[in-house]
Amino acid sequence: MPKKKKISIFSIFMLILTTLLSISMVFALNYLWDYLEAYEKQNPARIAENYAQKLLEGDFSQIIETSGFQANEFNDEKMLSKYISNLANGNISSIKVFKTGNDGKTLKYGLFCGEKEILSFSLSPDGKKDKFGLEGWKIATEKISGKKQAKIIAPKGAKVYIGNTAVSDKYLKENQHSISAYSVLLNQELAPQFSTYEISGLLNEPEISAALENGEKCKVSKQDDSFLAYPEVSKEFENEAKEVVQTAAIKYATYTTQDISFDELSPYLFKESSFYKKIKDFKNEWQPEHTFEYNNVSITNIVKYDETHFTADISFKYTLKRKYRENSYDVNYSMAFIKSDGQWKLVCIL
Repeated sequence: MPKKKKISIFSIFMLILTTLLSISMVFALNYLWDYLEAYEKQNPARIAENYAQKLLEGDFSQIIETSGFQANEFNDEKMLSKYISNLANGNISSIKVFKTGNDGKTLKYGLFCGEKEILSFSLSPDGKKDKFGLEGWKIATEKISGKKQAKIIAPKGAKVYIGNTAVSDKYLKENQHSISAYSVLLNQELAPQFSTYEISGLLNEPEISAALENGEKCKVSKQDDSFLAYPEVSKEFENEAKEVVQTAAIKYATYTTQDISFDELSPYLFKESSFYKKIKDFKNEWQPEHTFEYNNVSITNIVKYDETHFTADISFKYTLKRKYRENSYDVNYSMAFIKSDGQWKLVCIL
């Protein structure tokens, strides 16, 4: 029978030692790996790069969380994305992050598009240490708040929108808008009525639209610091308005030269206005026997306020012809009309 080999104590010791060293090495390598990973996570340069990378990927959650950004119906994440895109001139992919300085323990960084800094943020110790004794960092983004405002004036009852969001009545202010031509109305409730909305704190230049209650779209224009939303003038309405304006203007001109009487002019006038009384009491000068003609008619600046009010300008050459003489006058009227009992009536001439 062969003899069994005895395992020496030394061999056992070396085996145990090798095993322990291997285990220790594994633990050491794991520890080192965890430490390096933790160190990398706490590396401010890496944190700043990750901050910028999220932005490049369209993730604005960190910016929203660290800037105190308050979303509302007009300033949501989509609007924030557009705001930053506008700051970067539409080229977000070119944004780079650079360290801009430090203030004691606080490190300052900026997001740059070329040489233009579009956003700044800072890193400061958060006072919390991990199992390796490494201190973390907290991010603070510069406060993002809207600086743009919108004062919107629209016909009363019209639906007003910023983007796709309806402007609610909580933004409604006391009526601050009127049309001076209608100030002659004895009952101001008959004048065009408007709603004025004021919205502040917008990140972006607002995209405003409006429509009347009947669905008719409004044309939005900027005037001084306000957006005016008046109904669009269709070709059909333009043709109707031009006919109304020219008829009333020529009737008025011929009245001033005694070619027609007030009774003949009266059907074209709106009686419930101080202008009506003024015209009725008008003392037009006697004119020698003559004929008249008009030409070069131009009707411009037709503004529709709602279904029952519009204004327009008219110019024409008005000529009185006598036996041996003729006089020509360049006539310019700014006229306001109201629809009463289905008929357009002249309210005022400025």
